[in-house]
Amino acid sequence: MVDAEGSGAARQGAFIGDRENVSKVIPIQALDHRELRFPTKGRRCAIAQNRMAKEQIAPGSLSIYINATNNVPLRSRGESIMGAPSPELCNLWLARAFNSHNVAAAAAMYHSDASIVQVDDVHGGTRIARGADAIRETMAAYVGLRPHMDVVTHHTTIAGDFAMTRSQWLIKGVGQDGKPVQVHHHGMEVHRKLPDGTWVFFIDHPFGADASWSVDAPDHTE
Repeated sequence: MVDAEGSGAARQGAFIGDRENVSKVIPIQALDHRELRFPTKGRRCAIAQNRMAKEQIAPGSLSIYINATNNVPLRSRGESIMGAPSPELCNLWLARAFNSHNVAAAAAMYHSDASIVQVDDVHGGTRIARGADAIRETMAAYVGLRPHMDVVTHHTTIAGDFAMTRSQWLIKGVGQDGKPVQVHHHGMEVHRKLPDGTWVFFIDHPFGADASWSVDAPDHTE
């Protein structure tokens, strides 16, 4: 079992924290992605379990950089990033960021030019949030519910550096009035592949595949 107080996934050249504070590097191909967890601030967290994991960097391989000092995932130049190894894992990693109530980790799953449709039950409207600041505010509203999120990705289609997924997600949390909140939707997501080979959200419509959009049949096309 590998333990650390901060974690994230990146390719060589993208770090959690900074070079001086990276305490361990583990090739991600040696890990079971299902065992990856985002840490809760101030607590030690089991990151992965696999007897084949070794503390070394395989050139060109996807690796986990474990920071011993903080929970904030950063690029080497200081920008937030937390790409997933594949597009079908983006929804899972976002859910785990929510479940650890980590706004920074959730926001870092989105491209700096990403757009996300806000959810009325969470944000009090359905405006489109664009850019890093708006994405962070959107994620903060989710985390403000103290949520537990369950998610399944029904299918994934990849074309070059872009991918589309169709998800179904359920959040159970607590509203500002202290009463239980439950939000359940079917989402549509477009992911973008970063230069380091990891994937992030580029367009996120959390209720874009809801049944409420459907009609009995399309109108006749002239």
